[in-house]
Amino acid sequence: MASSGTSSFQWRWDVFLSFRGEDTRFNFTDHLYSALTSRYIHTFRDDEGLERGGEIQPSLLKAIEDSMISVVVFSENYAHSKWCLDELEKIMQCSREKGQKVLPIFYHVDPSDVRKQTGSFGEAFARYGRYGNVTEERVLRWRAALSQAGGLAGWHVMHGYESQIIKVIVRRISKMLISRPELLFIGDNLVGINSRLEEMSSLLCMESNDVRMIGIHGIAGIGKTTLAKGIYNQIAHQFEGASFLSNVAEVKEHRGSLKLQRQLLADILGEKIARISNIDEGISLIKKTLCSRKVLIILDDVSALTQLEFLAGSRHWFGSGSRIIITSRNKHLLDVLEVDGLYEVQKLKSEEAFKLFSLYAFEADHDDGFWELSGRALNYCDGLPLAVKVVGGYLRNKTELEWEDELLKLTTVGQITVQYVLRLSYDRLEHTEKDLFLDIACFFRGKDSDSVGRILDSCNFSAIGMKVLKDCSFISILDNKIEMHGLMQQMEWEIIRRESPGQPGQRSRLWNPEDVHAVLTQKTCLENLKVMDLSHSRYLVECPDVSGAPSLETLNLYGCTSLREVHPSIARLKNLKILNLGNCRMLHYFPRIIGLEKLEVLNLSGCSRLEKFPDIKANMESLLELHLEGTAIIELPSSVGYLRGLVLLNMKSCKNLKILPGRICDLKSLKTLILSGCSKLERLPEITEVMEHLEELLLDGTSIRELPRSILRLKGIATGAESRGRDESNVDEGTKSGFGGVRSFSPTHPGPNFTPGGNALKLVLVIRNDAMIEQCVSVKLTRLKQAKEEAEREVKLYHSNMEAAHQKKISETSGSSGSNVKRLDEETAMKIQSLKESASRVSSDVVATLIKHVTTVKA
Repeated sequence: MASSGTSSFQWRWDVFLSFRGEDTRFNFTDHLYSALTSRYIHTFRDDEGLERGGEIQPSLLKAIEDSMISVVVFSENYAHSKWCLDELEKIMQCSREKGQKVLPIFYHVDPSDVRKQTGSFGEAFARYGRYGNVTEERVLRWRAALSQAGGLAGWHVMHGYESQIIKVIVRRISKMLISRPELLFIGDNLVGINSRLEEMSSLLCMESNDVRMIGIHGIAGIGKTTLAKGIYNQIAHQFEGASFLSNVAEVKEHRGSLKLQRQLLADILGEKIARISNIDEGISLIKKTLCSRKVLIILDDVSALTQLEFLAGSRHWFGSGSRIIITSRNKHLLDVLEVDGLYEVQKLKSEEAFKLFSLYAFEADHDDGFWELSGRALNYCDGLPLAVKVVGGYLRNKTELEWEDELLKLTTVGQITVQYVLRLSYDRLEHTEKDLFLDIACFFRGKDSDSVGRILDSCNFSAIGMKVLKDCSFISILDNKIEMHGLMQQMEWEIIRRESPGQPGQRSRLWNPEDVHAVLTQKTCLENLKVMDLSHSRYLVECPDVSGAPSLETLNLYGCTSLREVHPSIARLKNLKILNLGNCRMLHYFPRIIGLEKLEVLNLSGCSRLEKFPDIKANMESLLELHLEGTAIIELPSSVGYLRGLVLLNMKSCKNLKILPGRICDLKSLKTLILSGCSKLERLPEITEVMEHLEELLLDGTSIRELPRSILRLKGIATGAESRGRDESNVDEGTKSGFGGVRSFSPTHPGPNFTPGGNALKLVLVIRNDAMIEQCVSVKLTRLKQAKEEAEREVKLYHSNMEAAHQKKISETSGSSGSNVKRLDEETAMKIQSLKESASRVSSDVVATLIKHVTTVKA
């Protein structure tokens, strides 16, 4: 994936020599240079090795960056050279950022003078301060570099034979070079790797002393191994030991595991491991040997956790600052490991793919005569680096006519090398996951993932299978659509073709229109056919005879907008599980069902000319979902009661529907009944059976004015919004309840299960129409007025009776004192006031009763 040529992360020089020319060029440094080169140590000094035309300072800085080791010869006048100090600043920067090794030689100077900038080094800095021709910031950077370099372990050359010291220095450098990790071969034609390495650097966090595990995942052929090798070559020298273990997934037997353990230890320790008796002994040796070492370990192409348990079972096995990098096609595996960073390798961008393809197909820049053909080739490769390289190399040196022929083959049968690599991933799947992937590749690419999930659930494919395919990069979900790489889909198609290369009728799945036409028109025996997809065949007028396909499990005729009738043979298929006739807008006839014992999903939604649902003359207890949304059906036949396993019945917007059969109560498994928008439906049938599983009943947009008293048998029903878990604050009341057209509900004798506002039956009776609201308000006011008048009549009558009693008392007590008369008047007034208060309470009770048992009005 870097530009073509030598990768930028490889060392170009073994050693960079930094020295003050006037002090040591023709004596010590020259002798050291000769000794290094005689041992074949690739050494840079500033009087050679520069490319012609290059500016000397940038070239020197680049040489420092490309060197593994920098040897700095500090001499008396070293600090008097701004050039030398700039070199040193760059060297110390590379030491920090790239892990470059720095070896100081103090040639006839005291190391403390370098470290503290005293002696001749102090004089140099005094001069910089006196003349003011150097910025203070630059001086501070120089001082920091000298202090850091002066504190490193090196050699102090003052007395004795210089040749002896040079021998010691060369031996030390040779040993460092021998112990360095060998660079891994990647190849020259790399495009796009630099940007990916930069993205990885933030996950590696090389400045941290924590032990970090990093996961790299992606589809086969996407470049995981290439990226891992690039990381190894870039950072391996920063560790005390490094190991790159390839193709870990291919090691299955016990001996192979021991071999990987021995290789890991040998790579890091630099010596052959004589013998490991068993895996547990290997684990103990790894933990004991590496627990105090800063190591880099890359485990390439891991497919199972067991492959990690004997190589890198815990972060505690390794010393501080260690990095464990794992590449895998299985993201779930990396999630289980709880890696510290996760990187998904993306396919090449269009410009990257074009550049890489040109390097392989033309060995240089693109040939203008092959623009259109190159575009076709790149469309086939779809950004997969492996495919781009293989196809580009395969087309190299071929004529334009040969390109045409080869590209035609690619689009039909694929490229064998690419297919082989992708097939390795497929072969690792379980049997059910393979079947699921084949179905998705043939029929569901680009389809809504929720709809596909429901279909697959009905076929006993669990959601776990979809997650496995997603984690292994076989599929992805983008904007709720199922997507997959085109080469993966083509590989799956080829697997099915190989089931019966020359006889499509013997294959398990048919999706190619030409193959389907051939087998149907020739009435070929289709004994093995399980899935047939004829969706969106706009010109299909007559449904094919499928009596020769007894094993058919899925028949997809969705969007066949010219289809008029369903062939009777379809209604007899005993193994059919999914029948999708959605949006067949011209369909007006569906034959009597006398088979379909295993049918689980029947979709007739959008068949706007279908007026009659067929009679059911067979056991269809396996049917789980019946979708009739938007059909012209007037009534359901009573035989619908045979669908005892039905969980969902969707009749939304069946605007001609007038009657529901009473036998709908026989649907004991029904959980959801959707009748929203059935504007001609005026009543529900009496609920003669307890439908304990019904949770959702949507009636908004119907003409139903009153619910039957037997609605109380629906023990488990909840409001529509509750059943969906939606935020009710933004939902109008009719949508919440699902009873949008109901005027009233007044059970004469509410049973024990009727608990308004409780967890059993929840009914919110709503009137949306303003006129209806006014009418209800008027009815309520009339009832209130009547109650008030009745109370006032009672008060008046009671007052009259009290007056008569009072007069009688007066007549009976004539002659009594005036105080008795006054006392009787007070008693009468108190009783009248008490009666008024009682009447007021009666009115409140009436209002409460009306609200509770008549209706709830939303103004």
